[in-house]
Amino acid sequence: MRKHIYRCTALQDVTVGGLRVLLGSALQAIIALDIAKEKMVLGFASAAGETLKLIRFEHPRQTRMFLKLIEELVGAGVELSVVMESTGSYGDALRYQVVSRGVAVFVVDPKRSHDASIVFDGVPSQHDPKACTILAHMHARGLSRRYEPRAAEEKRARSLTDRHRLLSRPLLQLAGTLEALMATYWPELFAFVETRARWHLELLSAYPGPAFVASDEEGARALLRRVTHRGMRRERIEEIRCDRCSGSEKSSQRSSRRPRRSFPETRLLEFRTSHRRSER
Repeated sequence: MRKHIYRCTALQDVTVGGLRVLLGSALQAIIALDIAKEKMVLGFASAAGETLKLIRFEHPRQTRMFLKLIEELVGAGVELSVVMESTGSYGDALRYQVVSRGVAVFVVDPKRSHDASIVFDGVPSQHDPKACTILAHMHARGLSRRYEPRAAEEKRARSLTDRHRLLSRPLLQLAGTLEALMATYWPELFAFVETRARWHLELLSAYPGPAFVASDEEGARALLRRVTHRGMRRERIEEIRCDRCSGSEKSSQRSSRRPRRSFPETRLLEFRTSHRRSER
């Protein structure tokens, strides 16, 4: 395949009339899109998958110009099919705009288009214009599938899953930080902590170390009864004794070093509250 087939024309230099001339008497065309963050390339191809013109534009600066081109082609009687790879999120906005204009959108598995690169022209290279040419070629041979928007329930489920995953990362990081601190200041405490428990976070938020509990044992007992809704046995509460602590004496200095809000236990409480809301 000749190299000059991969030359691109700027979108502002393209006219609907010129594209209609390239199509001849045909009334069907394919627009193959190589999606990127900003520098997009599209291939205008015949229904047989032959790329007639390669066009470059910047997203989102020239996206309205691209959408206007689609509207004018449809208005000129051309039946369009837009094809792109089913990967990433940079193409979501563009796909939505195309679908909202009544144009069919098709997606191609990126693994298949990548594998087809060397078969297509005998060269294993990958670049945007060539990707558009391959997408049009594959779509014309029925190697794409029609894009169907997700149902509202599926969108909500995916949104909650993404939020859950996003909140899980700082949770794990903060939990590790807190465990390392307690290994220094209060090693015995985590022996009493069950999976998914949060009473120890409430306790540490109010009493940053065993020395603070020792100074107000009655208050600490009352807090544990309150946050566990009286579910913690009296014997267990009594076992959490600061006088048995083998941690560093520096634990009494924690409250004077940083604002209380910056303590990992305080941040963990905030994140776990948001995390549990996302699970409902």
